[in-house]
Amino acid sequence: MTADDASRAGTRAALPDEARAAIAAPAAGVARKLASAAAWTLGGYGVAQVIRFATSMAVTRLLAPELFGIMLIVNTVRTGAELLSDIGIGQSVIRSPRGEEPAFYNTAWTLQIWRGLGLFLLCAALAVPISAIYEIPQLLYVLPAAGSTLLITGFTSMALPLLRRRMNFPRVAVFEVVTALLYSVFQVAVAFVYPSVWALVIGLVFGSLVNVAGSFRLQQLNHWFTLDRSHFAEILSFGKWITLSSAVFFVTMNLDRIYFPAVISLQLLGIFAIARTITDIVNAVFIRLNNSILFPHIAAEAGLPREQVRRDIGAIRLRFLAASALAVGGLAGSADLLVNLLFDHRYHAAGWMASILTVGVWFAVLASTAESSLLGLSRPQAASFSNGAKLVWLVVALPLAVSVYGMVAAIAAISASDVVRYLATIPQQRRASFAFLGQDAAATAILFGVIGLVALARSALNLPFLL
Repeated sequence: MTADDASRAGTRAALPDEARAAIAAPAAGVARKLASAAAWTLGGYGVAQVIRFATSMAVTRLLAPELFGIMLIVNTVRTGAELLSDIGIGQSVIRSPRGEEPAFYNTAWTLQIWRGLGLFLLCAALAVPISAIYEIPQLLYVLPAAGSTLLITGFTSMALPLLRRRMNFPRVAVFEVVTALLYSVFQVAVAFVYPSVWALVIGLVFGSLVNVAGSFRLQQLNHWFTLDRSHFAEILSFGKWITLSSAVFFVTMNLDRIYFPAVISLQLLGIFAIARTITDIVNAVFIRLNNSILFPHIAAEAGLPREQVRRDIGAIRLRFLAASALAVGGLAGSADLLVNLLFDHRYHAAGWMASILTVGVWFAVLASTAESSLLGLSRPQAASFSNGAKLVWLVVALPLAVSVYGMVAAIAAISASDVVRYLATIPQQRRASFAFLGQDAAATAILFGVIGLVALARSALNLPFLL
């Protein structure tokens, strides 16, 4: 048995009974189960994202761009604190053979609460230096207030990871949509009544409370504070790899958010935040597709000969990339028009930013597809390596672009970072005998073909690109 075979055997042994049954089932049954899981996951996630995007649109008409600039900094600190301390608590409950045991999920719940308390105290402590670094006095109070959401969400019930473990995706999807809708209505109402940065903070706190309360309605669990030594050790042993991966991912995805507040105005930062919101939603949808369909499919077949897995996945992969190229190409060619239609004049500059960033999203799709495939083949280090290459590019190119060529070049540098990330996956795909470079090239040609057709249509309709 090779090292890869042993790794795959260990991975399967750690899977919940439902997942092992799905892998052992006939191919048609697996396909139907994966399709159903993907449909529910993407349905709930997709609708929730549409609701959040509509909320952002409504709130931008009530609040000034500078306020979104402040919240960009706040949310970056919150996200960074979460990811840099991510020990895979929910993932441990999902993957562990003992995940259903009350002692295990209550140990996980206790760890989650202590982690939330620590993150809240960290945000409070960082408020003074971050406020001084960016010279924004409001951060002194806004950051600890927003950081309280980390303490609140620490109390979230383990019902959510247990439902995912059991593949009960319909209930999870309904939960995501209902909580997003409640948050949306409340956020718009508060922004209308109290149009300040505190409206956004209050909305975050309310959304966190709704999530926690809703999680306890999903399933009746007897939660209590406990720290079982063996369960604690298992969670931390698994979580160290999650921490490393999350740290690299956070820095690569947020370096622009960390750097820009020091070199551009709050107004421009708020406009950039809207552009990133649009492209992040698109990117997140494709990541969810890869995680829900491609990764499980390859993991289920990982024990088969590599060439057979390539044949089985090839047609599915090509259809996925072709559809993705059509969608991303259409958005890249028309993002500026979409922003002008949906947002008021103060945010129109986000349109050209979103158009350029969306081209980068395409290469993020290619990279994510490759990374998910390699993860299914028990090669989790691939994502760390490719994101590391992206980080090196950003550290060098972003400050140079801003200082020498200006904001347009900086946005282009951010977009190009995912080209670097994708290129870094190619040697790893070849070493795994799982490269599909012909498909990638064909799908990329479709993308630029769509952009070209959109450009021709806009020229015929006298709709120039808006900078």
